Amino acid sequence: EIMAIFQRLNDEGKTVVIVTHEHDIALHAKRIIRFRDGHLVGDEPVTTRLFAEEILAKMPPEEED
Repeated sequence: EIMAIFQRLNDEGKTVVIVTHEHDIALHAKRIIRFRDGHLVGDEPVTTRLFAEEILAKMPPEEED
């Protein structure tokens, strides 16, 4: 439900920034900006869901603390 609200806001021309570690949530994005250890490691526009899945698949797994 919250993703539908974010989508509606974005459709109205508002910028929505979502910070997540969840790939399923990131698949809704129009742009994926990736950080690792505080450094920018990727900034790609998402043209298709398949492309988003490819971007996210390149990400290394989260390290456990």
